[in-house]
Amino acid sequence: MIRGALQTCLVVLVLVCVQPALGEVQLRGDLDSSQHRHLLQKKVKAKKPPSPPVPPTPPPSGGGGGKAGRNKKSPPPSPSPSPPPPSPPPPIPVPTGGSGVTLDGSNCPDAQAALDTHNAYRAAHGGVQPLQWDSGLAADAQAYAEVLAGMGCTLIHATQPPGFSATRFGENLYMSAGYPKTQLTCAPGITSWYNEVAYYKFTSTPYTDSYSTGRVVGHFTQIVWKATSRLGCGMAYASYTFPGFPSPGQCKVVVCRYRQAGNVVGDANYFQNVLPKV
Repeated sequence: MIRGALQTCLVVLVLVCVQPALGEVQLRGDLDSSQHRHLLQKKVKAKKPPSPPVPPTPPPSGGGGGKAGRNKKSPPPSPSPSPPPPSPPPPIPVPTGGSGVTLDGSNCPDAQAALDTHNAYRAAHGGVQPLQWDSGLAADAQAYAEVLAGMGCTLIHATQPPGFSATRFGENLYMSAGYPKTQLTCAPGITSWYNEVAYYKFTSTPYTDSYSTGRVVGHFTQIVWKATSRLGCGMAYASYTFPGFPSPGQCKVVVCRYRQAGNVVGDANYFQNVLPKV
């Protein structure tokens, strides 16, 4: 038995990136732990002498609550007008991208933050132009995230046609698992991808020098790739079994897709598209 198992939070992070031209899947895994006022009045009963008769009261001049005595010759008071119905609450604004388009197509509750995070990192590298949200890419990424979640949050890159056709896309994958639940957002995965910048070699032959170390840098390079202009991300989750725990936890998959695809093989391509920090 695991004492206090329900009080423990586990977080598992797995990242995968793709080299479009090489068709290679790169994997990294990490493990972290986390987690009336009431008023009483007495009525005194006493006999009172009979009161003199009270003359009739004229009707009220305006609307009001309660009852009022009135002269038989006077017309009855007008009924009080009903208050107007309350106004409906204003609609919740839908996040929009840099060009004003709605960030639809995705289950990411923080889609705007996902876009903004990408663009903040890009701006730090030679002032690379910001990405625009693409609802088509987002819908495709969402659909694929649901496929991977249905496979137990396994990270496998989507199959694409060979070569560098216009239909190709860059793809970054992220997975995390937690007990009893994981954080169902998309932006934290982007930061994990970008942190690979520590292993990238900003030399005249960056492709050769960076990949020869065996370190994973492809998530970072796709985020800041200069020729990439559009982005769409999706997120899906599923139950996840932790050995020794009495009930399942939860896992999520985040998929971000990019067009034009980055990570085109060759030193010249990387030198032109992965710029150093300004």
